Amino acid sequence: MDHQVTHSADQEEAIGAHSGFRIRVVTSWDAPARQFVVKAYVRGSETEEEVAMDTQGRRFALIQDAQDHGFAAAMEWIDQQGRA
Repeated sequence: MDHQVTHSADQEEAIGAHSGFRIRVVTSWDAPARQFVVKAYVRGSETEEEVAMDTQGRRFALIQDAQDHGFAAAMEWIDQQGRA
């Protein structure tokens, strides 16, 4: 998935899209655990509130794995909305 990435001192944010929904995945470094924590959010339009995705509280050794998990959780949720 193509996405735009921005960095700050303590986190990385990736913005992408799937089926007309905007996905925002935020990864942050948990220094004591030495792993990346992931949070993912979806919204249908700029006027809608973001919906937090369930990322199962998972942590990852690699930032790319954390982002991939966040995007996968968001895309699965979006795909289920189309079936509802």
